[in-house]
Amino acid sequence: NNSITEATGYLNSKKRIESALNLVSSIKLTRDRISIHSHNRINIIHDPKSLLFVEVSSLFKNAISNILENAIKYSPEEESITMEIRRNGEKIIIAIKDKGPGIEDCHKDKIFDRFTRLERNLNLEGTGRGLWITKNIIEKEQGTITVEDNPEGGAIFKIIIPAFKVNNYNQSINDIAEWYHISPSLIIQKEEAIRTLLQLQKM
Repeated sequence: NNSITEATGYLNSKKRIESALNLVSSIKLTRDRISIHSHNRINIIHDPKSLLFVEVSSLFKNAISNILENAIKYSPEEESITMEIRRNGEKIIIAIKDKGPGIEDCHKDKIFDRFTRLERNLNLEGTGRGLWITKNIIEKEQGTITVEDNPEGGAIFKIIIPAFKVNNYNQSINDIAEWYHISPSLIIQKEEAIRTLLQLQKM
């Protein structure tokens, strides 16, 4: 059962601090495993990478990938998909804009329910669980997902997730040391070296 496997994966997956841009850049799409930057139908627009840090599990990438796969599946082959990754205050907003048939207002909330499939999509492969799983993953990351009309035709799936910020400097140093299997003192030494370089650059 895929949903049970995904749920188990979530429980076992540690959260990592990473730029949302790096995370998205590592996605490979379709059965051909095409890198997102090599995909000829996807355009990425983004704020500077340094503004886009989030703290998420590896399944967050799966959620983004699922939205992109749907956008490709339901949009005409000649149409491109745009993904915008922006910082807005303490939030990161990932908007995926397709040129598909769009979603009627009466279905906008229902499409995230388990086993819901729109009538026009019944001839396409799928179980109706994809968006339900996607929504659950995003909510576990303290995020939200909504869908709205694309003024250019189609739909916009909008994911909003908290931007990462350091609340406790020493704890963050220890977390990074644990992830990369290096000593906290080595990280502090590297930080001092980088600060020195930045100060010299300003002189």
